[in-house]
Amino acid sequence: MFIYLFTFIFSFGTEIQNSFVEEAIKNGGQLGIDVSVYDGKIKWKEVKADGVNFAIFRTTTKGGAMDKTFEYNYKEALKHKLSVGGYHFSYSLSKKEAIADAENLIKKLKGKKLSIYID
Repeated sequence: MFIYLFTFIFSFGTEIQNSFVEEAIKNGGQLGIDVSVYDGKIKWKEVKADGVNFAIFRTTTKGGAMDKTFEYNYKEALKHKLSVGGYHFSYSLSKKEAIADAENLIKKLKGKKLSIYID
């Protein structure tokens, strides 16, 4: 079981959210975060020390450019032994556009090893 938590839970956590996270982890869940340029510079050593096991990064923007923090986040998360994944939020309105988005993402990742999610 995986628990996919957005970084705002860490920033604005409540007693209810903390209790949910603790219970899920106790029952075999893993703690993960979703990060992008909007989260600023992540302190990966602290993230790992807080018990986070995996990170999912925004890979590309609506226009297909790489998220400006992707390379840093990818390298640092791996350095601190976190499992990694990436996502692209697609605005595709057709099969052709969706395929183009996926091909662009594969090209931009240049063979990096991570799970990929297309929203």
